[in-house]
Amino acid sequence: MAGQPQRVLVTGATGFIGGHLAEALQRRGAEVRVLARDPRRLQARFGEVVRGDLADPAALTAAVQGVDVVYHVAGLTKARRESDYFAVNHVGTVHLLDACRRSNSALRRFVLVSSQAAAGPSCEGRPVRESDPPHPVSAYGLSKLKAEQAALACSGLFPVTIVRPPVVYGPRDRDTLLFFRVARYGLVPRLAVIRALSIVHVADLVRGIRRAAETPAAANRVYFLANEQPVSLPELAEPIARALGARPIPVPVPVTSLFAVAALAELLARLTGRITPITRNKVREATQREWVCDPSRAARELGWRAEIPLLDGLRETAAWYRQAGWL
Repeated sequence: MAGQPQRVLVTGATGFIGGHLAEALQRRGAEVRVLARDPRRLQARFGEVVRGDLADPAALTAAVQGVDVVYHVAGLTKARRESDYFAVNHVGTVHLLDACRRSNSALRRFVLVSSQAAAGPSCEGRPVRESDPPHPVSAYGLSKLKAEQAALACSGLFPVTIVRPPVVYGPRDRDTLLFFRVARYGLVPRLAVIRALSIVHVADLVRGIRRAAETPAAANRVYFLANEQPVSLPELAEPIARALGARPIPVPVPVTSLFAVAALAELLARLTGRITPITRNKVREATQREWVCDPSRAARELGWRAEIPLLDGLRETAAWYRQAGWL
């Protein structure tokens, strides 16, 4: 393999993290193959596109054959029913692992991009660590934990590495876009129940995912990839508001109101057949007191640390949203 470009498969390349990852790997000279249900949604051109999804055995077989590394990023973060999270995030991962087992005996690494939600929130002012027993508080988190367990169960067949991002932000992200849209008017949400959360810029995350795949000692290990310093909601919203030319205005938000809004959003979603980003499941996650993780294992074993200062990253993201017409 000396002198030959690495051949990789990226699932979820039509999404935020997967798209950035696939593009970064391609810039570094890898032969990138992507699995995409709708190739028209890809933000860039790749060497090979396999049309299909995690429920398509033929597409999965074609996708995994001959690659050195599988980066599994695809998954549901929003769903109409809780069962959908398990069908895609857990069962879909099992299908991909089965395809690797059947059709690629020379696989060098399977990298699963999971979520801090699989570990659950932190408590008592202590960041959650990879060695802590997981305690997810939502169907999404539990579905990601089951995907992790399925991946690690295959570690005797091929090396597996799991990365757990916290809140991820950056250009092209739609999940944090609502937060930027609220901050555009100077509104700074204050939820008394929330004290701190971990966050990471997508470029730092992608660099960490690559490092996790390339480090021999990372085989069959789990890593949190996050900024060293957690932040509060005001510490996020206030600089965004200023970057967008607004004067920050604190706005108390009762948790009971959030649950009421989520219940109404779920009802409307059922009536219209659409997916709502605001559900009681998501509110339950979002209103835990702390979502802080400890990235020190990644620093020790991968030599990785987040490098993009938070204020710089927030300003860059706000500028991108404006230029793209999303704000």
